[in-house]
Amino acid sequence: MFASQSAAGLLDRISKFADTSPDRLAFVVAGPHGAKESLTFAELGASVNATAVLYSTAGVGPGDVLVVALRNSASYLSLVFGAWRRGVPVVLVSPWLPAEDRDQLLDLVAREVGRPVLADTRPHRRYDTFVPGPAGSLDFVAAPDADRSGGPAVAEDSPYLYVTSGGSTGLPKIVEYRMRFAGGSNTPYDKAGLRIGDHGRTPGSATRLICGNLFHTGNFAPSLHVLLTGSAVITMTEFDPALMCDLLRAHDVYSLGITPLHMANVLTMPDLDRSLFTGLSRVTHGAATCPGWVKRGWIDLVGPERLFEIYYSSELGGATSPVIVNGVEWLRRPGTVGKPEGALILDDEGNRVGPGVVGEVFFREAHGRAHTYVGDRELRTAGSAPGHVSVADLGWLDEDGFLFLADRTSDRMVIAGHEVRPGPVEEVISGHPDVADVAVVGLAGEDGELILHALVQPRPGAVMTVAQVLERCREALSPQEVPAVVRFTTALPRTEEGKMRRSVVRSLAGAEPTT
Repeated sequence: MFASQSAAGLLDRISKFADTSPDRLAFVVAGPHGAKESLTFAELGASVNATAVLYSTAGVGPGDVLVVALRNSASYLSLVFGAWRRGVPVVLVSPWLPAEDRDQLLDLVAREVGRPVLADTRPHRRYDTFVPGPAGSLDFVAAPDADRSGGPAVAEDSPYLYVTSGGSTGLPKIVEYRMRFAGGSNTPYDKAGLRIGDHGRTPGSATRLICGNLFHTGNFAPSLHVLLTGSAVITMTEFDPALMCDLLRAHDVYSLGITPLHMANVLTMPDLDRSLFTGLSRVTHGAATCPGWVKRGWIDLVGPERLFEIYYSSELGGATSPVIVNGVEWLRRPGTVGKPEGALILDDEGNRVGPGVVGEVFFREAHGRAHTYVGDRELRTAGSAPGHVSVADLGWLDEDGFLFLADRTSDRMVIAGHEVRPGPVEEVISGHPDVADVAVVGLAGEDGELILHALVQPRPGAVMTVAQVLERCREALSPQEVPAVVRFTTALPRTEEGKMRRSVVRSLAGAEPTT
C-alpha cells in the first residue's frame, strides 16, 4: 500500500469541513461565456466519495495508478481525492502532451509505479480510461489491448502523488511528490515568510484565484494547502484576462497566483480596471522568468509589498524553503529571485565561485531529502557539497547572498570555442520595442559545429528586419553571441505556464524561412 496514512489525513480534513461548514465554498472553475461550476465543501466531499465508488465498481484499487491528463474542471479534485480514497496514487500530466510523449510516460509508470488507468478525454488502446461526460459524469472505457498481468510491487512508503517536470528541453520527467506539511501551519512557505492561510479575513470567506493549470505542481500544491485551511480555490478552464477580472469582481479574492505570461496579458488589456486589484492581499508568480517591464508594471498595479515571486521546483518540494522575493526587495536588486537558504554556486569542477560569477545552483536539503525521479534518472549532486542538490539551473549570488538566475545547464553552447548562454542574447533582442518574444538556440551546421539561431516574434503590426536584430546584437554582445541566423515567427512554443519549449524551438529554427 502506498503512503495512505498521509493521504487519509488530507481527506479527513476535507470531510471535517464538509461536516462543520457544509455550505462553505470550496472550489470554483470558470469557463468562457460566463460558464461557472462551484462546489461547496459538502458537495466536494460527496463528489469524492461517489468517484471512489465508481473506481471501485470498475475494479480500480491498490496496485493501480490514476494518470490524470485533463485540463481544469469541477471534477478535477474529485478525480484525485477519489483515487486517494481508494488507495490509488495519482500522476498529474499535461493534457497537451503529444501522444508519443504521453505513451512514453505511461509505459514508465507501468514499469516503475503500477498499472496505469487514465483520466482523459479520449480512450487509450492499451490503458483503461475514465472519460468525463456531461454534468460531471465519468464513463469507464476498458482498453482493448490492455495488459492485465499486473504491475510492479508497491512499497509501503510509496508516495500518493507524482507530478511531471516542465519538459522544456524534451520529454517531461516524472517526480515523486510527497506533500509535506499540507494544510499545516508550518509549511515551507511559512518558513520563507509567506504563510498561505494568513489573509486577515473570516475563515471561508476568502478565496485564492489560480490562473493556471492544476496539473502543474506550482498550482496544485498551493491549491491543496489553501483548501485544507478551509478557504476556497478558484481557477479557470483556460486563462483569459477579462474572465480573471470578472472573477475578481465576483469573489473576495485575497490571493492571486499567476504566471509572467499571464501577467503580461493583463497589463496589455486596453481597458484594464486597476481598482479590481486593490483588495488583493498578495499576488504570487513563478513558473518562468518575469521580464522587467512586467514586474515593474505589477509592482505599480498592486504595490511592491504585495507582489511575491516564488522560485521553486517539483524536485525540491519541501526539502528546502522556497526562494521568495517581494517587490520591495526586487526594486533594490532588480532581477533577483530572492535569498535562498544555504544555496551554493559551483563551477563545472564542483568548486565554489565568488559573488557575481555564474555557476550551477545547488540547494541545501534543509527539511528532508529532495524528491526523486521515477526511473533511472537522478537529481544532480556534487561531491564537494554533501546534502545539496541541483535542478540544473545556472545563476549567481551577489555579495549579500541574493540569487539571480541565468539559464539552464542544458542551454549552454560552445560557439567558435567560447561558451555562450542564450539568456544574455535573448535579453538584448527582447529589449527592442518591436519584439514580443524571442528564443535563441544552437543548431549544428554543415561542418557539425554549432551555429547560433535566433527565433524572433515581432509585436503585432511591427515590421522588423534581420539587419535590425543583428545591429542591436553587435552593439551589445561579443562576436560569438551574435546570432548567425535570425528567423521570424508569429508565435513561439511556450507552455501554458509560459516556459519556453526549447526542444520545439530547435525544430522551428531549422524550418522557418528567413525573412
